[in-house]
Amino acid sequence: MNTECVAEINGIYGPITVPELLIQKIWRQLDFITTKLKTQNGASLEIIYPGKHNLLEGPDFKNAIILINDKKIIGDVEIHFYEQDWISHGHYKNPEFNNVVLHVVLFPSRYDRASIVKQNEEIAETFIMLPFLWQGIEDYMIDDSLRSFDNLNTDNPIIKLGKLSLDKRRIILNQKSYLRWQQKIKNIKTRLDKYGWAETCHQLIMEVLGYNRNRSAMATLAIKHPISNYDLVSLTAENLYNEQQCLWKLSGVRPANHPFIRLSQYRQILKHNSSWPEKLKSQIKLFETDCTNVKTRDFRKLTNMKYIRNCVSEIIFNNAIPGNRLDTIFVDAILALLTCYSKTDLYHYWYHWYSGDCSDTIKISIKEIDVSDGKEYPYCNGIQQGALQLFIENKF
Repeated sequence: MNTECVAEINGIYGPITVPELLIQKIWRQLDFITTKLKTQNGASLEIIYPGKHNLLEGPDFKNAIILINDKKIIGDVEIHFYEQDWISHGHYKNPEFNNVVLHVVLFPSRYDRASIVKQNEEIAETFIMLPFLWQGIEDYMIDDSLRSFDNLNTDNPIIKLGKLSLDKRRIILNQKSYLRWQQKIKNIKTRLDKYGWAETCHQLIMEVLGYNRNRSAMATLAIKHPISNYDLVSLTAENLYNEQQCLWKLSGVRPANHPFIRLSQYRQILKHNSSWPEKLKSQIKLFETDCTNVKTRDFRKLTNMKYIRNCVSEIIFNNAIPGNRLDTIFVDAILALLTCYSKTDLYHYWYHWYSGDCSDTIKISIKEIDVSDGKEYPYCNGIQQGALQLFIENKF
């Protein structure tokens, strides 16, 4: 086991250093699509238990329980970036790895495939995780980084901005925000190519309704029950909730964010408008006014943003989703979806939109550097997104 291993990947933001420990956390929490999995050899894979995280020498996870082609197997799991790491790390000659039953790698092989042969000459299956991630690896890094900054310490990348002039702080956050928008559009386009318009809309809304803690479980339900085959009679909120009974993370979840409540809200939307993704396309007409180089307060007035928000809430969602969660749906899904559909760049709407849900660490840190004054520069999604990007880069 070596939790210090890192890999550098080229993202839209430039080279990004990814620690192997992050990939181990994703595996441990099963924070990826866990349905219809396949090994690299085409065998069906089901994960019953990811194993106990091993902090000593040897495989990364011990005593995992998996099904390969419906056959129950108990053994160890080793995590790497690439398939070839099995050889470069010398596991093929180390008897401590003879009980490895699954080799989990983040990326597809860069070269010819290498069989995962163990010291006892048995062969282990390989599972490539990347195609099954809910979000870009950068977004996983944001979630992980935020957990590292639970106070306003000097390593907090947002607090570091306070050393610069106010204009410079805003310029940097604006630049980082635009990078986040570009990545979001890229990810949405990828999902649209894979799933199509209706299913991508369906998946994104359910994921947002899951909030951070239950996003994975909600996304699994969206894949399992596509909108094209969503039976409102049998798929009650109670039945859906029970399907994922073991995966819900309820500790610390506010009552309004309980997954059963969110599932009930989405069922209400489908009952009111089962073809809401198609109706969403027509809402592009609400975004006819675009203003550049104006302050957030002025942009919101000139575009009549509150009216847009209320129209979409009523026409598409039957006013089923209240408060910050609705704004989160706009910034995490609707504005990017409509940009990809219409070829009209709604970046400025996305930037100046109401912030929606966010970590308290981000909000408190932004408040400390005075980039939002509550008047001409009210707190907005763009400032928040720029701060999130800083947590990825942790430098400027």
